Amino acid sequence: MVIMAKKKMSGEDRKVGITMAARKMFAKKGFYGTSIREIAKAATVSEALIYQHFDSKTALYENAYFYIDPIIDALCEYFKHHEPSTETLVQIIYALSYIILSEIPGHQDEQKLFERLLVYSLLENTTFAKSVFMKYDKELTPLWVSSMATAKENGDMYEHLIDPIAKMWLSHHLAMAINFLQLSGETLFPYHGSKNDLIRGIVVFILRGIGLKDSVVRRHAQPDNLQEIGKLIFSPSSGLDFSIDKAVHME
Repeated sequence: MVIMAKKKMSGEDRKVGITMAARKMFAKKGFYGTSIREIAKAATVSEALIYQHFDSKTALYENAYFYIDPIIDALCEYFKHHEPSTETLVQIIYALSYIILSEIPGHQDEQKLFERLLVYSLLENTTFAKSVFMKYDKELTPLWVSSMATAKENGDMYEHLIDPIAKMWLSHHLAMAINFLQLSGETLFPYHGSKNDLIRGIVVFILRGIGLKDSVVRRHAQPDNLQEIGKLIFSPSSGLDFSIDKAVHME
């Protein structure tokens, strides 16, 4: 019987393994509730080895927070290839609402981890939350603003009474607030209908709120139209890659 030697992990691979184990622990118990001993056990390494890579729990915490959720990164990459338009504006709103409020098949655990990290970040240390929102701001804000301007030029939108960037964040925060109310797994408010009905209701609410005209909202927010948008965004040919193994490190 031939016993294959176990391949030794590189220092960088070990560091990443510690970081990802720490993410799970911080998502479960927060910074103050998590010990280096618990992280070492989760990563199957010694505490001494962790300190070879990180000077302190704070350093590990900050490093763990700089691994951005791969779904966000994939979404931003997808919209890089879009031209400003009313249709693009609707797609951004639908995509954000869907990703925030739905579970991407095969990625439920990573989504829940991400959501809990975000909540703890808002409660304890805003480093992670800021890095997430900076990603949105850098990648989506220019396209959002130019699409708002295009919609206005095409006569699809009323006069801006609120700053366009504020409208984007209000749209995002509305979906996030509803999602936070469901983090326990229990629905606190009995929204009637399916999850898709809820998402459509939010999309319609946002489209009206940002100032799109009623005729435009009716045209884009019909269930069949939103279903087609969903198929377009989340089809294999869209280029979206939700691989958990491709978490992106923010510089």
